[in-house]
Amino acid sequence: MLNTVLKRLAFGAPAAIVLAQTPETRATDEVPLNSRVAGQQISRTFLMAPDFALYPGIGFPLNTKFVRVTTSSVGNANGLGKFTIDTVYEAELAFVDGLLTFVSDGVSVTTAANGDEFFGAFTLYRVVGQNAFTGNWELTGGTGRFEGVTGAGNTVGVIFPDPSGLDSFYYEDEGWRSSVGSQKRNK
Repeated sequence: MLNTVLKRLAFGAPAAIVLAQTPETRATDEVPLNSRVAGQQISRTFLMAPDFALYPGIGFPLNTKFVRVTTSSVGNANGLGKFTIDTVYEAELAFVDGLLTFVSDGVSVTTAANGDEFFGAFTLYRVVGQNAFTGNWELTGGTGRFEGVTGAGNTVGVIFPDPSGLDSFYYEDEGWRSSVGSQKRNK
């Protein structure tokens, strides 16, 4: 699935959840979306070796992508039901609002039960030493009933560290999406 993510999306960025459409919705309508997602990091690849002599305490230069992570998740959203999300992101350390923060930029592919997909770009923020994270996302297109979808929203979640280095996580998304599926119905 990682190859699918990389082939379909230019690496950049949660994913979002799509809601059902009523017959009254039109292609230009924005519909709210809410989701709950649980997942696991599948791989973690360091893009450079840590150097604690050169970068005391953190091991890596600021504002430089140093790790690539892939994840696989399952979720549930009103109107969509169960779905899967595969992501790939790269992280760097940066000061955000005066706090040393992991900043992760990535891309996602969300697959509905019928195989239709939508694509997203996201940025996540997690202060060093904390497990909570926040972020924002946008929808960048899709296949099937999600072809041409747009949308945006926010993410709030938590990481559950694992001694293996491949952490699990839970997050909730809240935002909106366009009702592009109505375009097919109204043609």
